[in-house]
Amino acid sequence: MNVKVMIIDGYANFHSLLMHHVTTHWPDAMISAYDPTSADHLPAEFSGAGNDIILLGENQGERDPLLTSRQFTAARGIPAIIYFCTDCKE
Repeated sequence: MNVKVMIIDGYANFHSLLMHHVTTHWPDAMISAYDPTSADHLPAEFSGAGNDIILLGENQGERDPLLTSRQFTAARGIPAIIYFCTDCKE
C-alpha cells in the first residue's frame, strides 16, 4: 500500500523538503502539493479524502494557518494532520 500525503503550504522549498523526508521513509509515497497562496484556500467542505496524512505548513497566504487547521480538524473523516510552524503564537 502506498501512503498518500498532501502538503498544503505556500513555500515551494518547504514542499521539496517535506517531499524528500516523506520519500526517504516511504519511497513509493504518493504526494500532492497544494499552494494556498496561488490557488486560494481549500473550500470549507474539503475533507482530505483519499489522503492518509496532511502536512500543513504555516504559509497559508493571508489566512491565519490556525484557522485552516481548525477548519480541517472540524471536518468529518479528515486524515491525520501535522502542522508545521516556526513562529507559533498559540
